[in-house]
Amino acid sequence: MGDTYNSGFGGLVDYCVYTYADYDDKRNNSGELLKKALAAYLHKEEHGDVLRPARGKPCIPGGPDFSVSHSGRLWAVALGGAPVGLDVQHPRKVEAKRIARRFFTPHEYAYLEAEGFDRFFELWTAKESYVKFTGRGIGGFEGFSVIVGLDDAEIRQLDRIEGAYVCLCAQRIGEVIIRPLL
Repeated sequence: MGDTYNSGFGGLVDYCVYTYADYDDKRNNSGELLKKALAAYLHKEEHGDVLRPARGKPCIPGGPDFSVSHSGRLWAVALGGAPVGLDVQHPRKVEAKRIARRFFTPHEYAYLEAEGFDRFFELWTAKESYVKFTGRGIGGFEGFSVIVGLDDAEIRQLDRIEGAYVCLCAQRIGEVIIRPLL
């Protein structure tokens, strides 16, 4: 596994991350992949319907919490017994300094200046996984720092999958199992 940030909460929760390495949104249906992952996770085909509220995170009443992400050909979902956020990003050429100056806190920008802007996607996936965890949606990135610390969450960079950065966020992270979705 990779780095863990901001630990120190109560009971651990284990998560399972299912990955699909040949995703194409024109050919694959994310909802169908989610159903397949849920069936594998729950060891049964019936798992309830996914509710998609106008605001906030999609959920399955009485089911596991989940977070879906995709980048390039990689699709992934994190499943567990408590709220979770997941983000995957394939590194690509971006104007990291300009984006970081606009969306990151001064501490995060200083971190990238000191450590190198090649670490941009580590911070980006951490921030995206946090807003997915909280359900507040993408945006407001400059309002919190994944470097200084979060009072309500732990962020863990997982090993890269298919070249993509993968970051998980939850209140307290125990074991993370990564499985390909067959």
